Formats: sequence, C-alpha cells, structure tokens
Amino acid sequence: MEEARDGERRRLSRQLHDEVAQQLVIASIKLSRIAKKLLELYPENTALISAIVVAQELILTNHQSLRQMAHVLHSGILEHFGLPAALRKFGSDIEAPADAETVEVNLEVSDNFPRLRPAAEIGIYRIVQEAVTNAMKHANAKTILIRLAHSGHSVEVIVRDDGRGFEINNLPPVGIGFASMRERADIIGARFAINSTPGAGTEITIELANDPHEN
Repeated sequence: MEEARDGERRRLSRQLHDEVAQQLVIASIKLSRIAKKLLELYPENTALISAIVVAQELILTNHQSLRQMAHVLHSGILEHFGLPAALRKFGSDIEAPADAETVEVNLEVSDNFPRLRPAAEIGIYRIVQEAVTNAMKHANAKTILIRLAHSGHSVEVIVRDDGRGFEINNLPPVGIGFASMRERADIIGARFAINSTPGAGTEITIELANDPHEN
C-alpha cells in the first residue's frame, strides 16, 4: 500500500510539473506575444493591454504554486519529514516576481515541534502557502515570517509580513484567498484569525489542538 501511494504521489507530481505547469508557461508566453502585438497596433488601448498583463501575472503565480506543490509531492517531504521541513523547502524555493525585489522568508520553529495528523499538516501547509503568496503578490512585502510553536497539546502557526496591510472591515480583492484559508482551517478544526493595519503589514494566525494519539 505504501509503495502504491508513493508511486501515485510521484505520478501526480510529474503530471503537475511536466504537463500542467508547462502548459501554463506556454499560455503566459502566448499572452506576452499578444500584448506586444496589441501595443504595436493599438498603443492607445492601455486598459486592454493592462488586463492581459494582469492575466499573465496570475498565470505565472499559479505556475509557481504548482511547481512548489509538485516538488513537495515528489519528494514526499511533507509526509515523511513533517511541516517544518516542508515549509523550509517552500521558503527556499520561492522566487520573487520578475518585476519585484527579492522577498526574504524566515522560518522560526519551536523546539520539538510535533508531527500533526496528515490532514492537519496538509491544510496548514496550503494556508501558509496562500498567505505567503498573497504577501508577495498583493502586499509588496519585503520580509515574511513563518512561526511554528506548540504548547501542551496545541500548536500555533503565524504568518506575518511587513506589507502594505489593509482595513479588516474592507477586505482587498484577494479576499477570496482569505475565504479559502478560512475554509481549510475549518476543515481541520483550527481557529483562523487575521490581523492587519494599513501600512503595518498583516498577521495570520492558525491555532489547532493536537491530539498525539491521532498522529
């Protein structure tokens, strides 16, 4: 069963990396050529060209996300080595967008951070991935901190950035990403909180009870 599961994971990793991710790259190249042609033919139509550039950026963001997930699946790092190792690999693999400065991602892990049940590790990994991507792409963050801590039978995960921040009661266009994060937290039975101030960055907190008998 373990061999079959490992084989399926590697097959999915190859499919994501070799097929889906490559198709996204091709789509991005085609959009770039279209934008260049439109700029030559209709230089005054800046709104349409800008819309194409935004679409291209979304494709590149999803391409990077797929690549990162493919690496995690292929190595089995999350399953075999746990959340700290997977997030450390995720942070080291991040590449800043071509039009942005390099983003520094720091990971702090408390001593003897425990293994969590598989569903919880996957859910937290995806929430952190979404939070970091938002901070890079939408908040212009220069530094992002990921902190993993535990106390007794509970764990706390914090993602803090030094980006532009926003009014909590006036969620930005990336609010749909926050909805997805909340949903993932609900699925694994975690408490999810967002704290943000315009000009002072954003902090996302995940709190989860960890029953050692469920690992």
